[in-house]
Amino acid sequence: MFACGPVLLSPHVSAATNAYAVEVLSDLPIAYWKLDELSGTAMTDSSGHGRNGLYGGLVALGNPPLITAGKSIKTSTTGTATVATAPNDAALRLPGDFSLEFWIKTGATTGNVLSMEQGGVNYPSWQLGLNSSGCIKLELRTSNGGSIAALIATSAINDNAIHHIVYTKNGSLVTAYVDGAPNATGSFTGPPFSSTDPVSVGCSYAPGYDTSAMIGSLDEVAIYDTALSAARVLTHYTAGIAP
Repeated sequence: MFACGPVLLSPHVSAATNAYAVEVLSDLPIAYWKLDELSGTAMTDSSGHGRNGLYGGLVALGNPPLITAGKSIKTSTTGTATVATAPNDAALRLPGDFSLEFWIKTGATTGNVLSMEQGGVNYPSWQLGLNSSGCIKLELRTSNGGSIAALIATSAINDNAIHHIVYTKNGSLVTAYVDGAPNATGSFTGPPFSSTDPVSVGCSYAPGYDTSAMIGSLDEVAIYDTALSAARVLTHYTAGIAP
């Protein structure tokens, strides 16, 4: 939990970056990777829950931000090396309602953005990635190797412009948001089957399944154990594009 009181800006954090972070943190994410690092291998969790991760071989740090300030990470080639991973945690297995949020800039029609894999048996429990039309697709499985429940956003985002993506699950209702607006809906009774492997950021962990990393830039990745409302999604988007 976060204490009430004024938010203090460090000398190195702009008001624009802080305004966006304030909106995210007010919704109590269970993981929040801002991806602002300039060097090293540590991917810091800003949620306060200590779910820190590690950058891998494909990532370039310190790139221009996808919100109004800060930095982003970037990959310029796909492959089986990791971009970033965070240790497995029961909360990140999405056992109930959830929201998955990030900012992305890409021109690709393939690549994984965010996932939890069952690497030893090749199937993802849940996975967000790009399809052949350049749309974001969420896949969820209730059993290892079982059928996939998929929700594909209807708007292509592979135009090398910056886009804000949120997927929420509220009960059995799954909603995709693109740039602050509802874009597609579906249903999933769930939960996804329980995986013991890491959360992958910008790539996929599962050997033998689909290990392609995304090509492009990624920023401000957050996971919540609640479904953000449409109003909150719009607020986040507005804060992210504010000058």
